[in-house]
Amino acid sequence: MFSRYFKIKQKYNSSATIESILKSMKQKIANLLPAFDLKNIRIFYFLTAFTSFWFLAANWLFFWLKFMNYQQLGIIDAITFGAGLLMEIPSGAISDLVGKKKTIVLGTGTAFFSIILMASAQNIYMLFIAQLFLVLGWALNSGSLEALVYDSLLEKGREKEYEKVMSVSSSLASFITIGAIFIGGFLYEFYFRLPTFAWGITWGIAFLLALKLREPKIDSEVFSWSNYWKQLKTGTLALLKPELISFSVVIFSLMGGYFLYDFGFLKPALATAFGFNVFQQSSLFAFLALVGASVVLLVPWLRKRITDRKGLYLLTFMLGTGFVIAYFFNNWLGIISLLLIDISGYLVYPWISVVINQEIESKHRATSLSAVALLSKVPYVFLSIIAGTMANNSEIGIFSWWIGIFILSSVIISTLIYKIGNKKSRLV
Repeated sequence: MFSRYFKIKQKYNSSATIESILKSMKQKIANLLPAFDLKNIRIFYFLTAFTSFWFLAANWLFFWLKFMNYQQLGIIDAITFGAGLLMEIPSGAISDLVGKKKTIVLGTGTAFFSIILMASAQNIYMLFIAQLFLVLGWALNSGSLEALVYDSLLEKGREKEYEKVMSVSSSLASFITIGAIFIGGFLYEFYFRLPTFAWGITWGIAFLLALKLREPKIDSEVFSWSNYWKQLKTGTLALLKPELISFSVVIFSLMGGYFLYDFGFLKPALATAFGFNVFQQSSLFAFLALVGASVVLLVPWLRKRITDRKGLYLLTFMLGTGFVIAYFFNNWLGIISLLLIDISGYLVYPWISVVINQEIESKHRATSLSAVALLSKVPYVFLSIIAGTMANNSEIGIFSWWIGIFILSSVIISTLIYKIGNKKSRLV
């Protein structure tokens, strides 16, 4: 018996076996996480993970409303979001001046500082300052991190893996966020500041990880103001080409409507109006995120059965209907409204991305997507103030109803433009 044990032990202690096990493990990791063997990509996966712990996603509104009312929140949200939108533009120039690694370190460090300040806030002014620093940190981190990932792959001649890396990191972020939202509900029940402090700790770890990044020796993109505005103009004009202009109406409507719902306080405000408390919202939002992440997988299946035009019209109808019917609910049946909005919202970007990739030549595709993302966010600055005022007067359902009507009307406008375009093409 003992001789058999020693033989097995000797077998598994052999260097050849250990090397074989390590090789097998590396292969499994490589299959799950593309380009994991590269240091920067490895750190990127961890950065993605630690910046995705949105513990306060379902409770931040309750935290903020301890220090302000909805109207004040709408004004602060509009100012800070507008500032963040403007900061996105020069962040590319900063990245070129000081380097991508230093910009990411600065971005994660600023975000960490702002979240801890937010968690410690004693009044509306501290929250306002914290939010301003937070959007600055996000702006510095966003484009720089993606550029560093691409350049790190390009440096090794593996830029074709970029799409896989970003896809896997996106899935990783989604699953971590789902778990964090649920856990955040328990943390808030224990102490209302705890989810924000926990969120800050994860960004602190991200800051330490960013320090370990290496600046790529290759620079694939040099920022300049003239090139930025030229590209933005070109990408926007590409969306107005005859074969795409009718699509553009629903594209802006879909992206703008879902962003208004998902990014700001409209989603938790509606859930609150439906009677869901803090803990219930954490469970509900985790469930909605899980449903949305699963539904995204249906895009290829759906596209085989209906045209892109019908698909986008269907999503617009679902999104608009979700907003409209929110007006009629004041109890748990409001889940129907939230489900319609979330499901359509999760399908919006991948489907729009497919349409733009098909209709626009490759050199303008990324710019067109960026133009859509930027321009669809601009109305948020103004609508956030209106939403805050109406929510303060217990009229968030009315606000939602009008947004829904606007979104639904975009289908009619798009259809008319499409029919007029067809008539003109037949006459030519």
